[in-house]
Amino acid sequence: MPIGSIQRGQRLAQGLTGGKTRQCATCHGPKLKGTDAAPRTAGRSPSYLARQLVDIKYGSRTGAEVGPMLAVVEQLTSEDMLALAAYVSSLSP
Repeated sequence: MPIGSIQRGQRLAQGLTGGKTRQCATCHGPKLKGTDAAPRTAGRSPSYLARQLVDIKYGSRTGAEVGPMLAVVEQLTSEDMLALAAYVSSLSP
């Protein structure tokens, strides 16, 4: 991961990017440990997280549970997705 990825990912996850993303904890719960509506993301492998974001953005992953994520990923760049993966994977599961 590029230097500064975790910090950049934290800003993205907290929705502090001028409307580019939404706050992840809104659906994934405090500390991203999951809720009844959304899975735990904290502590998962960065490659797994990045792959999920890419698959959702480009339509390889579909289904009702993916619907809410479509608006979240639509404006993300590849660098954004790597930064998010770096940050979220750094959290305690």
